[in-house]
Amino acid sequence: MDRQFHRCVQSLPSADSLDGALPGQARVDRDHAPARRRECPGNRSSSAIDRAGARTAGLSIRDRWRAACRWDANPAHRSSRGGRGGCADDPLRDPRRSGEGFTREADDPVVWMGHQGDNAQLGLHVIRALAALDAFDRKLFQRLTRRERRLPDLLLKRLSNTANRSLLWLGIASLMALFGGRRGRRAAVRGILAISVTSTLVNLPLKYLARRDRPRLRGSDRPLHVRMPVSFSFPSGHSASAFAFTAGIALEDARLLPAVLPLATAVAYSRVHLRVHYPLDVLVGALIGTGTGLASGAIEAAGRRWWESLAPVPERLRPRTNRLILVTSPNAARVAKLPRARVAMRQHGLTIEHELTVDRLAQLPSLLPSNGEPAPIVVAAGGDGTVGAVANLLVGTHATLGILPLGTSNDFARSIDIPMHIDAAVRLLARGPVRMVDAGRLITDSEPPRHFVHAAATGLNVEFARFATRADLRERLGRLTYAVAAALALRERPVFECEIRHSGGLERLRLVHLSIVNAPVFGGFLDLRIPTANPEDQMLHVMMIEHLPIRRLLRSALYPAIGLHRRIRGFRMLAVSQITVTPRKPMDVTLDGEVAGKIPGTFEVVPSALQVLAPLSVEHDEP
Repeated sequence: MDRQFHRCVQSLPSADSLDGALPGQARVDRDHAPARRRECPGNRSSSAIDRAGARTAGLSIRDRWRAACRWDANPAHRSSRGGRGGCADDPLRDPRRSGEGFTREADDPVVWMGHQGDNAQLGLHVIRALAALDAFDRKLFQRLTRRERRLPDLLLKRLSNTANRSLLWLGIASLMALFGGRRGRRAAVRGILAISVTSTLVNLPLKYLARRDRPRLRGSDRPLHVRMPVSFSFPSGHSASAFAFTAGIALEDARLLPAVLPLATAVAYSRVHLRVHYPLDVLVGALIGTGTGLASGAIEAAGRRWWESLAPVPERLRPRTNRLILVTSPNAARVAKLPRARVAMRQHGLTIEHELTVDRLAQLPSLLPSNGEPAPIVVAAGGDGTVGAVANLLVGTHATLGILPLGTSNDFARSIDIPMHIDAAVRLLARGPVRMVDAGRLITDSEPPRHFVHAAATGLNVEFARFATRADLRERLGRLTYAVAAALALRERPVFECEIRHSGGLERLRLVHLSIVNAPVFGGFLDLRIPTANPEDQMLHVMMIEHLPIRRLLRSALYPAIGLHRRIRGFRMLAVSQITVTPRKPMDVTLDGEVAGKIPGTFEVVPSALQVLAPLSVEHDEP
């Protein structure tokens, strides 16, 4: 065996031949190696470096061949193209040997998936975790592909080839657009949008950031059924596109999910079965595609809002003044964009007459004219809490509400199609149109009536609001504040007993959450919607959730958002114009995300209560 090996090596005229035999990943690792390692004569790729030069550098030909052509499961081995021996100043060299491999010093760099890192930065536990994940991924790949199965090979080959360049999904989208009616056309558009975003994200930045090679074909392996792609392996573009399309159309029409999801899963698995991807490539691609598909609604909505902000507005719907009263929130998530908004206001001919912070909002009524003159536009520059506080004072007046969405979620702004882009939102303030929306009202015995425009809630949402509005959490967690607050609220889940009286009668319930919803969007940029809710339908939509296991609780929130109408035990929704809630003991209630009162109390809808600058209503299909 050794004679055959040395005979093979002697047939190579120089180290250039070895360089040509390198797999793509090894060439990437070599090109990104430290400069002092490239300067080592045992590692240079040059016609002047031959067998004698390698021996001078202390590098055996056999070790050089193994280091160049082997992609070991251990990332420590993969990082050492120079092999064992090497130059004395080579930082990747370790003279100690252990069987077929070799050991590493604690401060040696590591290359995994094409990236070179420093142990001091990554930490030994991270390196070990990456090595274990890589080894498991390869072992699973070998187990899934070790046997030849002619019929599955043939079927999966045809399915995989059909999905090349997303032709399979484009064909399905065409059928949906032709025969699915308006809802099918919308689902097709969202699916194609999800594929476009996902393909751009995966095939351009992510593959080149990971730089993982495709599975190598060994001499003993059977031939591939498909041509090996020339792009990098991680993540899988086929898998990402398949699940992006599936998630995108499911948000518009959940009835398509049982038909399309198995097809997407089969396409993803075919890439492993045909030996052009590792299982981890496919799994991560599926996760990326699903996330992009879920976000496609927000992307589509943002594009629609931007386009509608450019549409011509009839003169009768334009605002009657260019004077503004600006109400700001110093703690808003995007408050840094406020100077840009001021510049845009000046460019559109808007004049700020007064400016208040939200803690001085009690001064607002005195700034509104009482003699019939056109009132300035009152602009709420912040999130849902700021918008709700301003709207509470404007309900029933002739003043018009404008919104600059500077908060984290901006759920009410998204519900009435306010553009999230600051320039487009300012253009809306200048051009209109003016639109009438409903509001909700909370009436209690102990306090004056309070109004809300997005939602009132008690139970889980109160716990969430307490955590999310803590200044120390906001400072430490930043954008992660809402996610951590939601996790903490779900962990607590206190149960409360209450009586609920509405047009359908009296009910006694034990709940963990109660919401009275006026505007449909929740979840911020995910743009999830309660399908039946509309801020112009003169109804309040009541969501009641009993104490449920976490998995059922998450389903109860997700199903209405994606349009699935499945009965979940312990979850109910009602549409009412008035509802009275009487808990066993007084409880805090949030109005538009802020703790702002207590119940028992009565919630009622106030039809067409508020003038707001927003694009004209866009009808949403009923399921």
